[in-house]
Amino acid sequence: MASNLSLRGFFGPDNFFIVGLFVTLCALVAGGFSQYKDWFSVRTPREPSFSVWHVCYNGNWGVCVDPMSLDNQYDYGPAVISSRIFLLLSITTLLFLSILASGSLWGSPKINSVSPVIFVVLCVLALVFQTLGNSIFEGAVRLRVTGYVTPYGMPRIDSDFGWAGYSAWLSFLLTIVSTGIYGSYSFCAQRTMDEMEKLGDHDEE
Repeated sequence: MASNLSLRGFFGPDNFFIVGLFVTLCALVAGGFSQYKDWFSVRTPREPSFSVWHVCYNGNWGVCVDPMSLDNQYDYGPAVISSRIFLLLSITTLLFLSILASGSLWGSPKINSVSPVIFVVLCVLALVFQTLGNSIFEGAVRLRVTGYVTPYGMPRIDSDFGWAGYSAWLSFLLTIVSTGIYGSYSFCAQRTMDEMEKLGDHDEE
């Protein structure tokens, strides 16, 4: 009996939200870094480094141009715009999720009265936005750029991951962890509600 109580205490809503909030904040920070410079760099003499918002050359992070200014060269304008939209939506969703988790920890009655499924829904939305944003930038931008800079008839020029790219995919992985945490909390909360309803029905009898 004592071990059962200790397990229930460990899996209490506060512990779920503390861990979930920490992981979500880490995903939010990683998502923020993914918006900065050096998603990938291409092995050419000028060593261009591409990101969602910047294209820099020769490792010079102070003088950069907007990727959209090179749209005529690489023809990737719609892909860059789509990546920006989806990645910004993912960050906004993670921020809203962090606010909800913080409010629940502070004991906000309005937030605590909301179904716990909303946390899972927000995590899934963030995952969808991250998957679309990351995949579009990787496929429609990175592959197109390396294809354009590869001389015709020559082996494909390689591109190297930068820390912004690693941050984007790290945010994706952390969001998966958040989904598992909030999904477990939602399951436990629903199970507790079912047990309370059964006890209420038993007391009425």
